[in-house]
Amino acid sequence: MVNQKKIPSRVITFYSYKGGVGRSMAMANIGVLMAAWGYKVLLIDWDLEAPGLENYFCHHLNVQEVQNKKGLIDLLHLKAQCDEILVEEIPWQEYINKIVINNTISIDLLNAGKRDENYFIKVRQFDYTGFYKESDGGQYLENLREYWLEEYDFILIDSRTGLTDSSGICSIHMPDVLVLLFTPNEQSFNGIKEVAKKATEGQKQIMYDRFRLRVLPIPSRIENAETQLLDEWMGKIYRESADMLEWLPKKESNTEEFSITPDQVIGQLKIPYKTFYAYGERLSVIERGTLDPHDLGYVYENIAAVLANDLQNIHLLTDARDLLIKKAKGEEVIDYSDLERKYAEEQDAKVRLQEELKKKESLIEQKTVQSKKKKSTFIWVAVVLGLLIAAIFYAVGSINTNSGTDKPAGDTTAIAGDSDRDKAANFATQYSTSNQQAELGFNLAMAQKYYELDAAYQDTFKNIKDKIEFAVSYRFQELADSFYFLLRKDPSSLSGLLNDTLYQFGSLKNMTAKNIISRLNSIVKPAGISNTPVDTSFDLVLDKGGFKATYTVNGNSLIGSYRKYKTVKTTDVLLFDQDLKLTAYNYQVLDSQAVAVAVAKTTVELLICNSVSKMDYSNFNAIAGMLRNDKNFIVSSNANFTSSRDVGSPYYFTAPVIKYSDEALRSRASQVQQAIRKVSGYTVPLKLQRSSRKNYISAYLCSEKAVDPKMDVRQQKLPDNRKKY
Repeated sequence: MVNQKKIPSRVITFYSYKGGVGRSMAMANIGVLMAAWGYKVLLIDWDLEAPGLENYFCHHLNVQEVQNKKGLIDLLHLKAQCDEILVEEIPWQEYINKIVINNTISIDLLNAGKRDENYFIKVRQFDYTGFYKESDGGQYLENLREYWLEEYDFILIDSRTGLTDSSGICSIHMPDVLVLLFTPNEQSFNGIKEVAKKATEGQKQIMYDRFRLRVLPIPSRIENAETQLLDEWMGKIYRESADMLEWLPKKESNTEEFSITPDQVIGQLKIPYKTFYAYGERLSVIERGTLDPHDLGYVYENIAAVLANDLQNIHLLTDARDLLIKKAKGEEVIDYSDLERKYAEEQDAKVRLQEELKKKESLIEQKTVQSKKKKSTFIWVAVVLGLLIAAIFYAVGSINTNSGTDKPAGDTTAIAGDSDRDKAANFATQYSTSNQQAELGFNLAMAQKYYELDAAYQDTFKNIKDKIEFAVSYRFQELADSFYFLLRKDPSSLSGLLNDTLYQFGSLKNMTAKNIISRLNSIVKPAGISNTPVDTSFDLVLDKGGFKATYTVNGNSLIGSYRKYKTVKTTDVLLFDQDLKLTAYNYQVLDSQAVAVAVAKTTVELLICNSVSKMDYSNFNAIAGMLRNDKNFIVSSNANFTSSRDVGSPYYFTAPVIKYSDEALRSRASQVQQAIRKVSGYTVPLKLQRSSRKNYISAYLCSEKAVDPKMDVRQQKLPDNRKKY
């Protein structure tokens, strides 16, 4: 079966702090299920000190043949021995084992290594520090990872237990998802919590772009006999796993609460203890299937479905498990459970809102009554005093006949209060009863109405304001992402992107968010920029002027091809009016650690033949001197040079030419070419010739066969018998 579901390829590491938790068995069974659903799956045995993943497939392959085949430790040694190895050129047929189960399920296995007498010597003596520092091992592992992601849908890694160099690679460098298996005891549970913390923090520091690492804790070997101890431990696990499950979806009505709780997730994924599987390596999903809720295969299918769905739609674990399985298989399904859950949340929010509104109306009514009483008392006293004063003036003959007959000002306070209350009630009713609370246009309109309310009512309906912010930000983050991705293209130029005259954008001010996104993507996509922040947070706040969007990136997000920072924390602040038109933008680096760039010097060897009639020695020395003034060059010379007769020799020449050993040296080879042209007037052609010598350029100069200085460089040709690369 070929799965047509389009999913991002993922590396998933299975890790346990201690052995004996059923980690390898779980990974093998889950890998088989994924392969049965039509995914291309690679299993990697990274438990180098205790290898044996192939034993789970003993009925489907020849274990002895697998153990005689090269594996992971041989791949690592390959890089240490041959620094310039290209992942694409590795003869993968010598490393990958093809497994076919029941003639229908195909899965690939990369074993730990060739199990000869030198295997454990290789493992014990492998120097991870030297591998990273001297052999650029980090980049090699990244190249392997990218190659596997191109070839497979899922790469499942069986990691070494404990805190070791190899387990650090498996838990920090390699995975997109880290599955942590543990048994209900303090050492095992505390161990995986510590590993989860180190892995999430550690992945932010590596120099390769990643999605935020997500952690999935799974208790294993759960014994149901001791119910009191079981309840105590599961309660502890549920409470203390929340931090590891921060990726779980939140309620729309209250973004501080999970819409599906850690206990609901872990309760469906915990692996029971079955004595039958304590003996030997078994594939329960093949032997006993996945239909029995009390068997291991059923739970393995739950875990496989969660991983195959990339931890999305996880609410279906409790609402509609069969739909989750169908989604994992790539089948089209209609999920009403999410709508039902959202509707229930909305109804609950409406009830709470109506209760708050009634309380506020009652309070306002009480204040209005008190205000009327105070007003009436004040007016009565004023009238009495007015009459008394009028009487006094009348008595002395200075009566102003109109002063006692003027009416007091109307009671506009009560009218205004009624108007504000009606406006607030209409606002709350319109929002709480609308079925468009997820629509962007509706929320923008409600944002404007919110600030038309009296300040007291704004405070009352702050929960509605929070929901408006959440709904807008959900649709709004794409715009902030677009600016962030463009930032990674060229951080130094971002501050000038909002200039109205910038030809790439035209006028950005008063441009709608949709058009800005389109403009940005037209630049980002052709440039091949990765859309993968390292660790990000997005915040959107509503105010009278519109919206303030703040996008904070914490990690090494600017590394890319620029290698500018080792670590960096940045913030983008975008101001939009209530029609979502951009009004201002600011970018700032909050904290950073720069990369110290070591410039590798290039060796230039000038080779001059015996004939120097036009290019005499003084010119030759002038060329060498000009190049030596550039600190990037180490220059040596060889006068009276005679070409080698061996065509394969780097010292074989038939005409003047400048050879460079790597495509990255072309610009420096051009510098050599320009120096020769400036001194002699001759244009010597460039030629790429691969060489084991790094940063090496050779220039063969001979006036008898000098190139015509008037000839266009593009027309210059080397002899037909030159070696082609």
